[in-house]
Amino acid sequence: MTVVVARPLVELADRLRTRGELVGVEITGPGWIDLPVTGVTIDSRRVRPGDCFVAIAGAVSDGHDHAADAVAAGAVACLVERPLATIGVPQLVVRGSRPSAAIAASWVNGDPSAGLGVIGITGTDGKTTTAWLVRAMLEACGIATGLVGTIDTIVGGRSLGNPGRATTPEAPELQGHLAAMRDAGDAWAVVETTSHGLALDRVLDVAYDVGVFTNLTSEHLELHGTIEAYRAAKQRLFEHLAPPPGFPAKPWGRTAVLNADDPASVPFEIGRAHV
Repeated sequence: MTVVVARPLVELADRLRTRGELVGVEITGPGWIDLPVTGVTIDSRRVRPGDCFVAIAGAVSDGHDHAADAVAAGAVACLVERPLATIGVPQLVVRGSRPSAAIAASWVNGDPSAGLGVIGITGTDGKTTTAWLVRAMLEACGIATGLVGTIDTIVGGRSLGNPGRATTPEAPELQGHLAAMRDAGDAWAVVETTSHGLALDRVLDVAYDVGVFTNLTSEHLELHGTIEAYRAAKQRLFEHLAPPPGFPAKPWGRTAVLNADDPASVPFEIGRAHV
């Protein structure tokens, strides 16, 4: 079971400032520095008392319009891209809600990927098959390994299912799964890492150790617009092989595994020298 640890809001403000995301702090009362935060969410309907709510302006709904509902449900602070006048809790004003949500989610969970080996698998086809094969190999070697993917989420050998059906979940859920793996004794995590998860910064503060590319075909252009932008999103997995700022070095190297039969691997080979 993951133990919930309250963390002072000032720590989050300091981390966001260090990462260049914090624009300012809107304070509604004394004591905000030591205000305890126990969770992070981007969904006002899922707020629990003690959460920090991150307002994200989406294609259909703007989270800023739901900040008051989040506060009514128990949110003690909000991350916003623009100050809100009437919500009555401290607001950390940030440059981008999505990267800030990922930073905050890792922070509140104690940076779980800093203590796990993490294998990310990206590509149009074959992510799920590859993820299950990799996990099976590690388990066969006696290495406890968790999984986040399309079919299932496995933590400490226990299946949690995937009712949301998102292959790479939003940052708060993903970091929560990684924290649960760490606390359950898993040594490694295999994460199916989609172009959506990469482009939308869901995996921003995941410290990957191995990046795997399966292939690239013309899909998901409703988000990316062009095949070039789709390929660039995949490339970001290999950029994530460099640890997030402030994360400790792990006792093993970082590795890129590429499908040499797919011409789309060529741009990744260029970046491989920097891994």
